[in-house]
Amino acid sequence: MQDEISISACASAPPDRRVFYRDIKPYDVPDSLDALVGPAEGTLALPHHVYWGPEHVFDLSNEWDRVDAYKAVLCEGRTEDMTRLLNGRILRELWPEMSIPTRLRVLWESRFPTLARSAAPACAERLVADTG
Repeated sequence: MQDEISISACASAPPDRRVFYRDIKPYDVPDSLDALVGPAEGTLALPHHVYWGPEHVFDLSNEWDRVDAYKAVLCEGRTEDMTRLLNGRILRELWPEMSIPTRLRVLWESRFPTLARSAAPACAERLVADTG
């Protein structure tokens, strides 16, 4: 399912208000986290429409690779990419620390409240660290 935003609504915005692509970019979200049956180990080769960088193969045993691959799939993938490439258990583990666009996070957390609950403790820990 795509997050649909009317371009005509943006066209009617006051001329002094800029419209950013991040505010209208469509994102897909699967119907269920259980539908995410991608690999949990080994390597993950992302298709070029999802990740067009020079190294499109990611080592799932490496945390940085996992985060980069998952971020690319969440931001650029279609639902069918997500179900094939993402693993629900790994996504739940990575979610609290993932740096993704706010609209994308809100969209996923509104569909899957368990992700929002898992992110809350991490956010609280970061706030304490920043103020302490």
